[in-house]
Amino acid sequence: MTTELAALFRAVVLPPMGPLILGVLGLLLIRTVRFRVAGWALCAIATGSLWVLSMPVVAHQLVKAATNTPALDLQRHVDAQAVVILAGGIRSYAPEYSDAAPGDATLQRIIYGARVARVMRLPVLVSGGSGEARAMANFLARDLSTVPRWVEDQSRNTHENAVLSAQILEREKVNRVVLVTSATHMRRAAAEFRAHGLDVVPAPVTVPAPGEGLLADWVPSVGGLRESYAALYELVANAVRPLRERANRATARQKP
Repeated sequence: MTTELAALFRAVVLPPMGPLILGVLGLLLIRTVRFRVAGWALCAIATGSLWVLSMPVVAHQLVKAATNTPALDLQRHVDAQAVVILAGGIRSYAPEYSDAAPGDATLQRIIYGARVARVMRLPVLVSGGSGEARAMANFLARDLSTVPRWVEDQSRNTHENAVLSAQILEREKVNRVVLVTSATHMRRAAAEFRAHGLDVVPAPVTVPAPGEGLLADWVPSVGGLRESYAALYELVANAVRPLRERANRATARQKP
């Protein structure tokens, strides 16, 4: 997906906006005579899908479907040359830091990435755009005593994370990296980095743990909806990625 299409998809298709749009359309149709039944059906689908996707038990299954990589065993020798940590969002201004700060997903990634780098004694590259990489680098150096060797701060999406990071690492003769990102994002991220010549050792964070079967897992929650949103986006993005690659190859063949 291009950056613009991905943003549009997130805005109008994924929950909560997608079901809400369906619900509003259903309410409008209910006001008509001809499409009243269809309107009620859309309202039921909208309400039901929002309810189901907010249930932690459903969100957990979606996360498992989007995740194909187990947690990294830090005691296993992986013969890598660097740790690459991908951005996952930023707080443009955090009053408690008087500066920009990593968002929740990014924070989880850099905390684990710093641990991986310390255990394996490897240099770190941080990758992200719109101020993300700089905020990551500052937080790592100031709060985690880990100074990144490389900062890639121009990428706008996962594809550009891979392209621009590979360019930096190629100049440093680095060809095998430990890649740190969220578990649901790892399949797509690792595929992009491998497509650009890097050997990847996946080091996912927020790897889904076995469910405990609690009654609360069946009660809709904001956390469940957030997990469903992330998992659905990655499932669709992974399905679309081969189509984008074929389109890119076709465009490349047409160039003189």
